[in-house]
Amino acid sequence: MYKCNVDAAWKKDAETCGVGWILRDDKGKARWYGAKAYPVLLSSLEAEATALSWAMRCLDNLGFGSVVFESADSQILMKAVCNPPLWPRLTNYM
Repeated sequence: MYKCNVDAAWKKDAETCGVGWILRDDKGKARWYGAKAYPVLLSSLEAEATALSWAMRCLDNLGFGSVVFESADSQILMKAVCNPPLWPRLTNYM
């Protein structure tokens, strides 16, 4: 069992935003992580969605098939993942 925590740092007037993720095993030991900067996105929600989408792509490329994802900052994002039609602005991330 693996859990991946994702997060983003976004500020309205900044030129870039940061995203990151960390994958832990069932004992809590860090196994993989990633962080990078993106050009500024339109909102903190889009930054969080970018972080989640990037983490999912990375872990898929690394061969992880079953991962629980968690975002402490964005419960709205988790609702959007569970019900994409209610969040059309985030369709490209789903």
